[in-house]
Amino acid sequence: MTLHFMSQSLSYRGDGMKDDTKQKQEIKAKRTAKNSVFLDLFQNKSYLLKNCIKRFTQRTQQRRRIH
Repeated sequence: MTLHFMSQSLSYRGDGMKDDTKQKQEIKAKRTAKNSVFLDLFQNKSYLLKNCIKRFTQRTQQRRRIH
């Protein structure tokens, strides 16, 4: 915790605008990463659902042919 505080105090010795810009860029990068993860999860679920429906349809058609 002390090291974190020291690094923060050292970073504020410089130009405040640079720190604000850097902080905003970090927040934007975190949001982009989070959105990317959720998008990937959604696409994977969508893909799995499509495959599940496709397999169910194929099995249903096969059962109808047998009976």
